[in-house]
Amino acid sequence: MAAEFENIFPSTTENLLYALLRSSTLRRPKEFAEHDVTNTASGLSIPTGVRSAWLVLETDGNETNPAKACRFRLDGEDPTTSEGLPLGDGGNIRLENPDQLSGFNIIAVDGAATHKLSIQFFD
Repeated sequence: MAAEFENIFPSTTENLLYALLRSSTLRRPKEFAEHDVTNTASGLSIPTGVRSAWLVLETDGNETNPAKACRFRLDGEDPTTSEGLPLGDGGNIRLENPDQLSGFNIIAVDGAATHKLSIQFFD
């Protein structure tokens, strides 16, 4: 079965998307949103009835270090430009439950950059 999907989903990102969408912890897609990531830590606006989400970062075209463009935390505390888990261009995060959704905060490391976080929410 895996070989069959390699032909349909040739890239790593597409394989990951397929796996995430088939996962039992992610239900039906509910809403899509985009979130600007700046040098001020921020969380997500979570739609009613959402239980999980898949997030993908697209960095500003002027980012000097796209591999470590942002930092995030899941414990409700604000990350800083030097503390938190790094996230780079094309990096993705799977938030699997309401606690992770509400505890998610992200910040851009480069103060002049504004990155885009694309978010697919699931019920």
